[in-house]
Amino acid sequence: MSRASVATVLTARSWEEVFVSFARETAAVRVVSRAYEPEEATRRSPNVIIAGSETPWVSPAIVKAWRRAGIRVIGVYPAGD
Repeated sequence: MSRASVATVLTARSWEEVFVSFARETAAVRVVSRAYEPEEATRRSPNVIIAGSETPWVSPAIVKAWRRAGIRVIGVYPAGD
């Protein structure tokens, strides 16, 4: 079974760094991109994109386009959001 390839949307919040550190330590998934912009998130054809609710450009239209492309999308909603 191959590992999922994952792109994260970079953020100042700690969840993204914690996730990437976990992925590196455990090899549970392969992080292929840490994106600042939508096109960076899809450039390396990830199976999954993980984005936080704090990212204003992750709009419903962007999520829909990613899903149409066959990419699974996971939203992170930190406590207090």
